[in-house]
Amino acid sequence: MYFTKAFGAHGNGSKGNSSSGSTTGSSTRYSTGIGHLIPRRRVPFTSNALYMMRDTTTIFSSFNLPSIVSHKIYTGFQVDHHTADIIAQLITPCTVQFMTSPLQLLGMDLYNRPTGEKNIITYKMRWEFIKKEYLGTSLARVSRIFPAYGIGGVLNKYLREVGKEGLVPPKSDSILVQVEHSIEKKE
Repeated sequence: MYFTKAFGAHGNGSKGNSSSGSTTGSSTRYSTGIGHLIPRRRVPFTSNALYMMRDTTTIFSSFNLPSIVSHKIYTGFQVDHHTADIIAQLITPCTVQFMTSPLQLLGMDLYNRPTGEKNIITYKMRWEFIKKEYLGTSLARVSRIFPAYGIGGVLNKYLREVGKEGLVPPKSDSILVQVEHSIEKKE
C-alpha cells in the first residue's frame, strides 16, 4: 500500500491494483490524483546535453576505444593480440563509467533541483550531491555496461569473425592443391 501511495496505482487508477490485490478507497483516490499533484517539467537543455555527452562517451569507449587500448596493452605488456583485445573490450567501457557518472549525476540534479527565484542551489551543493552519489552510481552503471558492452563486445567480435570465415569462399587454388595432394598420396 505504501508503494501505491507513493507512486500511484498500476493501471488506470480507478480500481485498486496494488501488489497485494486490494487497496483502501482512500489510497485509490490518492493514487488517482497523484499525477495531478506533481506537474511534469521539461528536461532542461543542459541536462540533455550532459546525457548526450555521457552516452556518446560510453558508445565511443565501447566500440572505438578498445582497439586503441588493445594496441597499447599488446605493445606495453607483451600480451598476444587476442588476449589484449579481450582485456581491452572488457575493461574500457567499464572504466569510462567512472568518468561519465558525474555527467549523469549533474544532469539529474539540474532536473530534480532546478534553480529559480525560490530555489537557490549553489555549485557547492551540486558538488556535494555528486560526491555523495558517485560511487553507487558508478558501480550501478558498470554493472549495466559490463554485460552489454564488455561481454557482448567480446561475443560480437567472435561471432563476426566466425561469420566472416563462413561467408568467404575458400580460394580455388587452395582446393585444387589439396585435391592434388590427396590424389598423389593415394597413388
